[in-house]
Amino acid sequence: MTDERRLGIRDVQRRAVYDFNVQHAALARRAQSEAGRWLLTALLLVHLAGLLLLAGAQGPEALMRTSAQWTFVLGAGFALLAGLMAWINWTATAIVHTEWADVRLLDPDGPDEIDGPRLKKAAANASYLLAIVFSLLSLLALPLAALLLLG
Repeated sequence: MTDERRLGIRDVQRRAVYDFNVQHAALARRAQSEAGRWLLTALLLVHLAGLLLLAGAQGPEALMRTSAQWTFVLGAGFALLAGLMAWINWTATAIVHTEWADVRLLDPDGPDEIDGPRLKKAAANASYLLAIVFSLLSLLALPLAALLLLG
């Protein structure tokens, strides 16, 4: 294989990596708003529906007399935190892909790869796991409230 042909293949590979990262950065920015919004909507809807069902079963006075009211407050708080973590996750992911989509990759004399932002990638991974944890805690607040309310 000649040096010119090898250089042409490297240029094609560089362009493919650059285009991939540009495309995924755009997708992550779009998902940034959608994921957090849908997660918040789903969790709060489930949480508030559970509140209405449990309050309707025992009456609102029974709900206010027990410690079950605080489980609903905690559940809604965990739902909001899950939405925030989902938003942070997609924001960090968009930043990571934007930094990986470096135009120096297109330069034949430039680096073969760009060393990614490790701290931002770790933040994206951590916020993803925290979103899952807060979602589960929010959903677990409903059975706990039912247990406290219904005895």
